[in-house]
Amino acid sequence: MEQQNITAVKGVGEKTAKLFQKIGVETVEELLHYYPRAYDEFKEPQPIERETELIREEDMEKAIEMIKAARKPFIFVGGGAVASDAANELSAFAHKIQAPVGDSLMGKGAFDGTDVLYTGMIGMHGTKTSNLGVAECDLLIVVGARFSDRVVGDPNHFATNAKILHID
Repeated sequence: MEQQNITAVKGVGEKTAKLFQKIGVETVEELLHYYPRAYDEFKEPQPIERETELIREEDMEKAIEMIKAARKPFIFVGGGAVASDAANELSAFAHKIQAPVGDSLMGKGAFDGTDVLYTGMIGMHGTKTSNLGVAECDLLIVVGARFSDRVVGDPNHFATNAKILHID
């Protein structure tokens, strides 16, 4: 079996390849030997099928009611929105309800960072605008995100004025 040089792997940049070479790893096979989890990074991503059979009509109605009743909604976007390629739907939704949008590091790219509704990252590495938006919203709409400690900080002080609608 022919060994593949790391520099030939799609998605591995020149700096990453140099780093591997500095530590004495020059082929994909060597990398996988020392770091078996790296295998996932070299697989082509598979499309995610949208599963809708678990969505109940009454849950959709409740979500719509919550959104309609909200005076100050805020949208928090995570990596799930990126992985499911939901950028267009997310943008249309945010503009329809005129809600500001903040993201996590994994959510970068799911919402246009130059859009007037974009407020920046949320949490310990977030912007003041995003963190205030979460603190003052009455409905936090979470799209494809998890509540990590870097976003939430102290759970007793996170979105205390808000109902939370979690869309995964």
